[in-house]
Amino acid sequence: MVLVEGPVGTGKSAVLNHAVAVAHELGFTVASGGANRTDQLRPFTTLATILKSCDDFRPVLTSLDEMVDDHLKLLDRLRIAMKRILATRRLVIAIDDFQMSDELTALIVHMLSVSFRG
Repeated sequence: MVLVEGPVGTGKSAVLNHAVAVAHELGFTVASGGANRTDQLRPFTTLATILKSCDDFRPVLTSLDEMVDDHLKLLDRLRIAMKRILATRRLVIAIDDFQMSDELTALIVHMLSVSFRG
């Protein structure tokens, strides 16, 4: 996991966009997008929206929307989907303006980063 932080207007989004472009060029599977304040109104909005940008996650997302209330099941399904992708290629999930994401997205990103560490 990489966190890019700094004051407003210092080019964080440009750095993230460049990293995403390089990941695409290198053949990584990429899911990317940004959070906004309205994401905080509904659990899982930020991550679901970003994962929809990636064909590899679309088959899983239909069932994930039904699991918003079962956080452990949701996390387990995401972990399984990510393991399938990682078995054959590298994966980048890029979230711009992460500080505006919903709480469930923040929790899931944290738990996934811990489970894939090492």
